[in-house]
Amino acid sequence: MRKMSDVTKSEKIVLECDAALKSVAQSLPSYLRFFDEDLPIGESPHEVQRISLGLNYFLTQMLMHRPTLIYATSFA
Repeated sequence: MRKMSDVTKSEKIVLECDAALKSVAQSLPSYLRFFDEDLPIGESPHEVQRISLGLNYFLTQMLMHRPTLIYATSFA
């Protein structure tokens, strides 16, 4: 990324991907919803899958947003 317009395009793409990722997370079946604080921890046979989904979700979010933050600060 050499120009500020590239950063703007990148930010737009990241926001679109972030919205799609949130949509997928919201469409998960109730027993796999890692963001539901009302579900008891460790009592479901799907606990490992739920934790794995949550970890991968947040890792994907961090990896998506990190380049945008780096480029935005370098052009500031």
